[in-house]
Amino acid sequence: KDLDAVIVSTMYQLEKRPITGNTYEKGPNDKTYEFYMDYRWNARTDVPIDDVEEHVSLFRNTIEACKEANVKHIVVVETPNTMNVQEYAKVLDEVGVPFTYIHPNCAPGSGIETFKDFTFEKGIQGDLEIESFTLADNYFSADGYKSGGWMENLIAEREVTGNVDTVIYREDVAALAVQALISLDWSKRRCLEVSSKGSLEKPNFGDGQRMFSNRPPRSDKDWCINSDVLAQKLAII
Repeated sequence: KDLDAVIVSTMYQLEKRPITGNTYEKGPNDKTYEFYMDYRWNARTDVPIDDVEEHVSLFRNTIEACKEANVKHIVVVETPNTMNVQEYAKVLDEVGVPFTYIHPNCAPGSGIETFKDFTFEKGIQGDLEIESFTLADNYFSADGYKSGGWMENLIAEREVTGNVDTVIYREDVAALAVQALISLDWSKRRCLEVSSKGSLEKPNFGDGQRMFSNRPPRSDKDWCINSDVLAQKLAII
């Protein structure tokens, strides 16, 4: 309630834990699932990743709750190990809330990793390549269209465009999800295919000029350091 937009994922790591006392428990031994978006180190996985029915059911409940709460836009991040992705696309079509679907297009033998010494001052670290696929208005009303059909076409066209030696950092994907809400039209439905071209290069100001200050970057104007790079990439979408 009172939320304009939300960020969710397709499949979560689910760990069953005791319910915090004096909240919504019905008894002292009640338990519920903790949702970890993508992966939490040292946590149990109490729902197998191949239990597609359970994961899609939780996803549908989440998206339907967003519609009931009059959420205007949903950013969906396709997390690693997501299976039967077309089922999630079908839910998005059937519920009908405008969305941005982010697919980290990882290179073979690579994947999404945590930037081990990430700090706010370092900000975005990867040079992300973003390809956009925007759905036409009322695409779901076309003759012969089946819910989730846009994902079927997308899967057929997916190719790894990043360097095979690079990875996509979780922190960069998280920053992209937020920047998408800041930069993009909430009334549209789209998919962002994201790959990495390697580390984000620092600007070269030419011979005889100092490239960087030794002082920490100012953070009072940007919600995330280097977020302007993502804003520029999304400006043409």
